[in-house]
Amino acid sequence: MAKLENSPPTTAHVHIKPETIVYPWQQNTQEQEIQAKRAMYREYYQIYRAEVLNDTALNPLSSSELDRAIALRAYADLQNPQDIATILSQSDIVLHWRETIPKTRPWEEYVHQAKEYIRVIQQEAYQQLQQQEPEISR
Repeated sequence: MAKLENSPPTTAHVHIKPETIVYPWQQNTQEQEIQAKRAMYREYYQIYRAEVLNDTALNPLSSSELDRAIALRAYADLQNPQDIATILSQSDIVLHWRETIPKTRPWEEYVHQAKEYIRVIQQEAYQQLQQQEPEISR
């Protein structure tokens, strides 16, 4: 049996950055932070929803029309597409999908469907906003 006094030069060294290690107690903290952010954006969504429903009390809106109106108000206030997407991620329809889709189909399918819905709603709201701006400047 051969004895190696030195390790071969091809032996890899593994370097782990301490900040990339997540301990169990940190996992709970991260989940709590995510839940707090979701709750905050859900609150924003509900405030915008109440404003839209107040303004359109006589005109019932579909879920997508409601979300588009919410996105329009959010654009007026925030102008940050990422924040608007996050607010829309807390919409009633997306939350409904979050509860039902993973039970019947893969999680990735829910994520794809939700992202696509949010992208379309944002795009439609932004286009509507762009069409309104020339009218406002007249």
